[in-house]
Amino acid sequence: MQNIPLFEKWRPKTLFDIVGQDSVINLLSDSLDKGVFHNVYLFEGTHGVGKTTLARILAKCFSCLNGVSKTPCNKCDACVTIDCCEYPDVIEVDAALFSKIDDIKNIINTFEYLPIVGKYKVYIIDEIHMFSIYSFNSLLKILESPPNYIKFFFATTDCNKIPFTILSRCIQFHLKK
Repeated sequence: MQNIPLFEKWRPKTLFDIVGQDSVINLLSDSLDKGVFHNVYLFEGTHGVGKTTLARILAKCFSCLNGVSKTPCNKCDACVTIDCCEYPDVIEVDAALFSKIDDIKNIINTFEYLPIVGKYKVYIIDEIHMFSIYSFNSLLKILESPPNYIKFFFATTDCNKIPFTILSRCIQFHLKK
């Protein structure tokens, strides 16, 4: 019998599996229905409310081979590989570990490349408040005029440590306990 951590076993697979964030889910699903997308989303809240999970689900919504939708199929190659963290067009970065300017420059160098498989290249940056000011400044250049094929999902527990120049380019969602 395979030992799977509980948080992985019971992690939501669709937007509507997420519990307790009804207003955020309604806003996101309505925007996906209408085809109105922003390039940069920021999810803010305390530990364990589902910020990174929500970002991964949205990555599936944008990358599903059946098209951009609020309900990814969870069966196509894109959905399955995103769940396994193996999809080449979804890049997940833990800013607590990769916060130096050299780390960010390596990531920024990948922005110029088109998506390999899907329509969008998705960057999930967890704990973005851990970036240095130099890292934020490097990131700001791409956030000012991002290509249409790039989507950013930022997750943070401390929105106050993120410079206003970055915040002003994000659609912000506060996730409650």
